[in-house]
Amino acid sequence: DTINDYNEIISGHLPYFNGLTEEEKLRFIKRVYRFHHAKHFHFVGLAEQKEGPVLISAVAIQISFGLRKYMLSYFKDIYITADAYHLHGASELYVGHVSPKGIYISWKHFLEGFADQSDGFNVAYHELAHAVHRENFMDEGGEDWEFREDFAKLSHVYGPLTSLRLSLRGKATCGVMLFRTLMSFGQ
Repeated sequence: DTINDYNEIISGHLPYFNGLTEEEKLRFIKRVYRFHHAKHFHFVGLAEQKEGPVLISAVAIQISFGLRKYMLSYFKDIYITADAYHLHGASELYVGHVSPKGIYISWKHFLEGFADQSDGFNVAYHELAHAVHRENFMDEGGEDWEFREDFAKLSHVYGPLTSLRLSLRGKATCGVMLFRTLMSFGQ
């Protein structure tokens, strides 16, 4: 893994990254590298490949770029599924979710989110925002109070923060998406 490899993969998908200064890009890539190598990426129903973990790590870093604690240390495992999937007992198909077992993201829907960046729907931003939220709110003794205060302001500015799921017919059902907010965050 080299800086050039990461730069090539990230710059092709994240407009946010392309707007950074050279110094910020280097800091961003170093954080992506640390995040990527601190997690266990599991491929479910698809062959292992380099691009997925790098891009998922890059999205996590974009969301947390202004934070001191960015490693999402609670989450050791990230599952990249081939497509949408059922959770136990749920009738809806999910394209991603966050649980104590890890972060789950559909690779098909991840790529679709980056293919059309104008619609504001991107499962990676959405699920990783849930992970950042959980990381910063799960333990009263270890909360990032500045983050908590800023996070509370988001719904006042952008509307309610809801989750994304697909009905059995494959239609997305959602309110105002948190990742829509985060895609424009800091730009």
